[in-house]
Amino acid sequence: MKKFLFGLYIMTAWLLPLAAQVNAPLTEGWESGDFTSHLWERPDLQYSWEITSEGAHSGRYCARSGNYYTLNTISVLQLSVFLTDTGTLSYYRKVFSAEGSGRFLFWLDGELRDSLAGYVDWSEFQCPVAAGFHTLKFCYTKNQTKSRGSDCVWIDDLHMPSGVTIAPLPDDSTYNTEEVVIVDDIEGHEFGAVNSPGTVGWTYIDGDAAPTATYNVLDFPNEGSPMAFVVLDDYLLVGNQYNVTAHSGH
Repeated sequence: MKKFLFGLYIMTAWLLPLAAQVNAPLTEGWESGDFTSHLWERPDLQYSWEITSEGAHSGRYCARSGNYYTLNTISVLQLSVFLTDTGTLSYYRKVFSAEGSGRFLFWLDGELRDSLAGYVDWSEFQCPVAAGFHTLKFCYTKNQTKSRGSDCVWIDDLHMPSGVTIAPLPDDSTYNTEEVVIVDDIEGHEFGAVNSPGTVGWTYIDGDAAPTATYNVLDFPNEGSPMAFVVLDDYLLVGNQYNVTAHSGH
């Protein structure tokens, strides 16, 4: 059910320069039970990463490499991001492999930053990361005949500075921050929410912080509250005799 923002005007999508759109740290714990929270890439579907509830670092789920006990393979999980802040990239990883056969590798922008083999219980990796475009690549390589334990790596609790995930670039291409846009159709916002950050992390400026004028012909949650915007749903509005509607959906 789609919704729309109501303030000085109604909109179903905002298109702004990328740096102007972002105000929320990027996090991933796979608690959705899938890879849909961000634009994750899993290039090889035969040995693709999986979501598992097997001993997550926190919460119920974590991600696990998918090429266990399979010789001469690599399982890749990749994410492209644009960060608006400089800060720290961190995640927790756990490895159970045979030395010389299975190994976990993490590349940041093509540079190897983390590598583990053998048995390593949950531990945190951290590295500094600058604002701008980055590619994260988590891999588990399986080379020889030896196997030990679960023969995989688990990843959980990924944290980065404020930013957004973006579609991967073609080879030898670059992004221009003025060309990359985010479309928010308000579908994920709650009816009646005031100044809703949504999944993008919108921030709002309320010029006077005063109560908002009410409408005799419309009733909706938080009507009259101080706000910059409120999320409306034309299907749930009470007294919608003037047929206030969203551009698409509700």
